[in-house]
Amino acid sequence: MSKRIAVLGAGAIGSSVGADLTKAGYDVAIIDQWPAHVEAMKAHGLRVVMSDEDLRTPVHAYHLCEVCTLNREFDIVLLGAKSYDTAWMTEFIKPYLKPDGYLGPNKKKARGVVLQDYLKGRYTETDYLSGLVVRKGKEAGVPTPANAAVTAINRRIRAGELRPGRANLALVEEMLR
Repeated sequence: MSKRIAVLGAGAIGSSVGADLTKAGYDVAIIDQWPAHVEAMKAHGLRVVMSDEDLRTPVHAYHLCEVCTLNREFDIVLLGAKSYDTAWMTEFIKPYLKPDGYLGPNKKKARGVVLQDYLKGRYTETDYLSGLVVRKGKEAGVPTPANAAVTAINRRIRAGELRPGRANLALVEEMLR
């Protein structure tokens, strides 16, 4: 019997994990609190956009209020949300987790999404967001030195000139002087 998996929180991380597990053939329920997002996933599948690829995966998506109608327990529940949502999400999903089920990920072992992107040589969300702010700032004639500094550091990390780490904050400070 296949393990029943729930991904609770369908933001960037939860969506990517849910889509990958679904494509791999696992029985996955993707649960999110944003009704419009759930309806879009039901109608069009889950869209994951990367710098070099645009994927759409048909998924089983549910709003929080629909979970009680599933009449199932999960073997594995993966939390795909920000840390400030972890406590209430954990309490919310406990009644639907099998007694010997796994609720994770273990935050101590999990790598941040930006670090994962660096390690895989991909553009990070900070590349996209800071880059957008810099471009829009230039269009509007508004200086965006902090975003430009972050974008420059990200570029150097991807080029292999720098390693990801907190020491790069000093470089950003220097660039802002």
